[in-house]
Amino acid sequence: MTATTVKTITATADSIRICLDGVVSAETPAKVIVFSPILAEEVEPIATLTPGVEGNTLTVSRFACGRDGVCLSYGVQVDDELIEGVQYVETIEDSLRSFPYPVVDTKKGLQVVDYADARELGVRHSAINVNEGDFLMPDYVEGNTIEFEHDGRTFYFRKSHVEHMDKTFVGLTEIGCVITFILLNSPHWRCDIDPAFWDVIKHPAYTGKADDGTGLISAFNLVTEEGLAYYRAFIAFLTERYTREDQAYGRVVGMIVSNEVDAGYIWANSGEMDMETYVREYATALRVTWQTAATIYANMRVFISIDHFWTRISPCATIRPVICWCTSTRSPPRRGRSPGTLPTIPTPRISTSPISGTTSWPPPTTMPPSSPSRTWRYWHGSSTVPSSCSTASAAASSSPSRASTPIGHLKVKFCKPAPTVTPTARSWKSPRSTPSFCTPTTTTEGNSV
Repeated sequence: MTATTVKTITATADSIRICLDGVVSAETPAKVIVFSPILAEEVEPIATLTPGVEGNTLTVSRFACGRDGVCLSYGVQVDDELIEGVQYVETIEDSLRSFPYPVVDTKKGLQVVDYADARELGVRHSAINVNEGDFLMPDYVEGNTIEFEHDGRTFYFRKSHVEHMDKTFVGLTEIGCVITFILLNSPHWRCDIDPAFWDVIKHPAYTGKADDGTGLISAFNLVTEEGLAYYRAFIAFLTERYTREDQAYGRVVGMIVSNEVDAGYIWANSGEMDMETYVREYATALRVTWQTAATIYANMRVFISIDHFWTRISPCATIRPVICWCTSTRSPPRRGRSPGTLPTIPTPRISTSPISGTTSWPPPTTMPPSSPSRTWRYWHGSSTVPSSCSTASAAASSSPSRASTPIGHLKVKFCKPAPTVTPTARSWKSPRSTPSFCTPTTTTEGNSV
């Protein structure tokens, strides 16, 4: 049978294997067209490669384009036409590390401040904010730089901040916490970011912080090649440093890409754009995060974060999170799926019942599909996706609390709130002064924090 569809794309240590649903005849040899992962259908190809052919499998070098091909986009051309099917790497073999994802005896989690309290409370999960611009710097700074080689380039990381975060992760690891990063892209989180460098890593359409509380955090810049390079270096550095076998700097095994992306105009701002474009860019961030991390640690879990306003739009949100979970994937051809786990991360609501609005604890374990909110307790008690999700894909039909949904099975749409929706007034804190750990302090022992 002549090939008409790309079934899977796999990355090995040195090659990209493209499996077809049929064979390619000698009379009609195939070409592999390589694109940037950024808006691939709208840019010129990076390269056109002649693959090795064995049965229904095409093979090209992973580094044929002068960069790591694990995140690139691939099309197979036969008779001058690109055939349909998977476009991105969705299986990675030969990861540098493959230790099992840790299993603990409780789902209790906090953003831990006091390790002794966390140990006494039996906390076993902790999510920690990490900001791209706090870690990365545009240039080498004497006495305050960790050099990191990635994809043929040298990147510079702020040593004082990295070593400060090391202490946090080591402390959490020592008390038995499973640590997950919350990946952020803020112009001022803990450290001052050079304005010129911020222009490189922020989303080009980022609106900036506004008086109405929007624009607090930018979406990641994966729409320019330079932004993509810095983001991948950020993910690779975090994975390399915090999944070491000796746990010298602590151990982190999960990454949440941005925060509450259903309220993206606040927490993952990329300006005003149509929903399809927003989805496409965010899907790219999820996929690139997993592809980059899984090259180093096979079992890194990548998550999407949404808030607890399930079937209604909160005053500060942009789209109902129920769409995040329930909308069936009708992925355009040549997309591909990334097998990183993707359970939703609802914000725990403690003091108010999500149904009645009255003060109550604990909240009910079951909620009707029309309930406006979802909490951790609901996910624990639920055995099925709400019946209102009639279009949900088969892959998402298991309990949301345990779901490991491939990234490609979700199609999420976001946009700026309608003009009639006014964000809730909040007391946003004024910019904080730069913490001491962002600036190296010289002591008799040299540069230290």
